[in-house]
Amino acid sequence: MYSYDIYIMENSNDNKISRKGIFTKANQFKKEREDVIVKLNDILNIKGDKTYFWLDEIDETKKKAIEEIGKDIRKYFVTAQWSYYKNIEVKDRHMSLVKSIFRDMGYNVTQNIQYRSKNLEKTSRTKISIEKQQQ
Repeated sequence: MYSYDIYIMENSNDNKISRKGIFTKANQFKKEREDVIVKLNDILNIKGDKTYFWLDEIDETKKKAIEEIGKDIRKYFVTAQWSYYKNIEVKDRHMSLVKSIFRDMGYNVTQNIQYRSKNLEKTSRTKISIEKQQQ
């Protein structure tokens, strides 16, 4: 039987319990992970009190910028369960990546579809809201 010494990591603000000698990516790459969030906020135009973006505002240049971020994500995040990196068909791969990053960093991500009538035609618009979870 193996025994592990368990202690509270000294450099961790959230006092997560970890096995001695094993550092999580969340603790090891804290600055880099925050930098990824800042880059995503810039790409998605999330600033100040605005905590949402519209899905139809994501154009090809924003998609390419998100995919560029996706190239280095595996260094800083545990991505084994993220559908973006699995070989499955996903409707909006770039949005799957964005949602996974925000959720992993402790944000609540919700998606709302708003319907409206325009010139007697029903149209829908998808709003993605991102809020930091209370600790």
